[in-house]
Amino acid sequence: MNASGDQNSQAGSNANNNPQSAIPDLAQIVGYMPKRGDFDQEYDVDADTLLADLEYFEDDTEQDIKLKNDVIELYNARIDERIRRKKFVLERGLLDFKRTQKQERKKTKEERDIINSMKIFARFNTPEDHEKLVQNLLKERMLREVIEQLKYF
Repeated sequence: MNASGDQNSQAGSNANNNPQSAIPDLAQIVGYMPKRGDFDQEYDVDADTLLADLEYFEDDTEQDIKLKNDVIELYNARIDERIRRKKFVLERGLLDFKRTQKQERKKTKEERDIINSMKIFARFNTPEDHEKLVQNLLKERMLREVIEQLKYF
């Protein structure tokens, strides 16, 4: 076989031996396309069905027009929620699987449990406030352990 054939086979075997290439990025797993800024499956993918058959006709009554406008407002609210959720995921860096995994390895099981149980409250705080809240809860747990040890002595 010629030299170029050997290089191609070596390149293929290097890609197979590279453990990093075997682990897909979280963005690939969840179907996020960064260049488009979209997910394969958006939140509330059926929101568009509200408008699928909506038509305005010349003989629509005021009540029909009001009903159709209300449907459009409902659709807009659902799209706003979709945008809010996408923005939340991107702003909080929830797609950066490697960083998250690296941070979690440094924590004890109890600390990871507290952090994971508090994730549902992240949407109510800024990222800084949420991090401060979680750190204070971890500090409280550590202080409680110290108090229990001091009671024992």
